[in-house]
Amino acid sequence: MRIKKEYLVALVIAALLIIISQQSPKPEDNESSTTLAPFTSTTESVKNQLYFLPPETIDLENTSLELNQSIKASDGAFSEFLNITNSGEKPVEFGILEIIPRVLGGFSDVTFVSTASRVQTLSKDPVVQYSEHRLGRGEKSSRQVNSRKTANSSVIHLFAPLLSSEERQRILPLLETVANLSFTPLEAKAVQQHLNKLMNENKTFEEKLNETTAYVRVLESMKSRNASDKNVSNLFPHLPDYIELTVSEENPVNSTSFIVESSFPIGKPLMKFEGDLTDYARSGYKELPENRFNVSLVVDLWDVDFVDGLLPLDGLEGKLVISFASLLYKEKEIPVLVSVVHKDLMGDYSEEKDALSYDDKLIQSPALTSTCQKKAEQVTYEAGTYAGRLNYVFGGLSLSSGTDCSGFMQLIYRKFGVSLPRTAAQQSLVGVPVNKENLYPGDLVFFKNTYKRGISHVGLYLGKGKYGKCTFVHAAGRKRGTLYSSLCSSYYVNHYAGARRVIPACVYWA
Repeated sequence: MRIKKEYLVALVIAALLIIISQQSPKPEDNESSTTLAPFTSTTESVKNQLYFLPPETIDLENTSLELNQSIKASDGAFSEFLNITNSGEKPVEFGILEIIPRVLGGFSDVTFVSTASRVQTLSKDPVVQYSEHRLGRGEKSSRQVNSRKTANSSVIHLFAPLLSSEERQRILPLLETVANLSFTPLEAKAVQQHLNKLMNENKTFEEKLNETTAYVRVLESMKSRNASDKNVSNLFPHLPDYIELTVSEENPVNSTSFIVESSFPIGKPLMKFEGDLTDYARSGYKELPENRFNVSLVVDLWDVDFVDGLLPLDGLEGKLVISFASLLYKEKEIPVLVSVVHKDLMGDYSEEKDALSYDDKLIQSPALTSTCQKKAEQVTYEAGTYAGRLNYVFGGLSLSSGTDCSGFMQLIYRKFGVSLPRTAAQQSLVGVPVNKENLYPGDLVFFKNTYKRGISHVGLYLGKGKYGKCTFVHAAGRKRGTLYSSLCSSYYVNHYAGARRVIPACVYWA
């Protein structure tokens, strides 16, 4: 079938138009007014990622501008779209200063698409562009910035009343400094919001310039690796001195929250837990206006298996380590203490009772029978075999995979037919109390106020070994595991709470 000449020409023209429309405009001082379309790259090797930044409102010249930004990034291309709406009651003329982060390339990498009436490239390395716009009431405008490079960053758009040539040149060095700093999209958005606030205050240009200069100097400090810098230290928001929570068998989940605020865009909170909290706590945050965050902390023991009707631990001790995206080289630690309030399963006994008080039935010395000596030697030898090779696992109850201090005592004595309750506080109620000067191998030694108030730690007295008569063995903590320690060291002397004898053959009443 023959094709008419005019149809063939039409097809060729259509093909040429398609090819032209797919090419990005070359970087010129005068921008193209073509329809906005995403920049594409033939080298793209990953799926495009499209995400939206929080909307922004700018009060300018007795009216309001609504901004909506979105970013499309791929392996070999970057496009940022900006939609502007005059939501006020009056027409407005304004200028836009666009700061292209250096990580997105130089002048030869970047192109602009918009309907600006006047455009000037203030700097080519890094790229800083100035354009002038006029919007009537309810009118909309769009801008697009394309780059042949891609990065986890964002263009910073500054809106201001029309600037003179001299004013543009005076502010340019500050904008170039900002372009040389590395910001994530959310950080760049926070910087943009604060700079727009400074640029549109009812002040002289000189006053605005001075305040912008101070702010940019702070941004430089925030991105500095020198965590001791006074500017950075002053920027770090106030945090709680400590956090306390209480859980129980009836309510194994508890939470708290606090507000973090700063006068500068410190970036999103970055949080982690250390110590016993690692497996049982989680954190989160909700972003609030004006560089504020509601930080939340949840302690969740819901999935912890009960032992004899109780949670197998007395509490949790650790730290919430917090830094911020714009203050990566500085962090602070908040001590976190979680107390476990157990149900009363002891009948007439109570954890609030002074279980280690001494009365007229206080044991003075063991009955040195062969049975007592043999049993004590067996218990202490068995416990000593785990020193240096048993991991500490908070809430754990295994002599192979790990256990905590009270679980260690329970498991050792279980091998010799002695049943002990699960927690240190409960174990301090069994057997008979012993004076420190009358300690005998196999006695349980207790310590108070180590990570929470009251009886909070327990070990097994050995009476000989690495520290002579002061030696005891215990599951000390996550970092140290199970080891020998000295009752005579200042720490254990200060926290010593008493001892209990639980080997039946060694009990002798004075």
